Amino acid sequence: MRNILTYFMLFFIYAILGWVIETTLVSIEKKKFVNRGFLIGPYCPIYGFGGLAITILLKNYTKDPIVLFLMAVIICACLEYFTSYIMEKLFKARWWDYSKKSII
Repeated sequence: MRNILTYFMLFFIYAILGWVIETTLVSIEKKKFVNRGFLIGPYCPIYGFGGLAITILLKNYTKDPIVLFLMAVIICACLEYFTSYIMEKLFKARWWDYSKKSII
């Protein structure tokens, strides 16, 4: 039971921190407040799921920071891709689009 509560709390911590960081960065860029969440409240579930996935799936890789980082990038990229795909199918809208963004 304790693990479930811990993971539940971590999910909300990651979701809120993700919302705060993304909202802050975009608001600074746009020079006005921009709420980056699509739900009511200061949280983005994708950050909660991403943080939780990294916490659970990569706990055995903490001694190798390079492998930890690369695996975290892969996990988060896959999560974002599949989340985008599912949301496009459910809501018939594109919630984010990187096609006009440069990698460099």
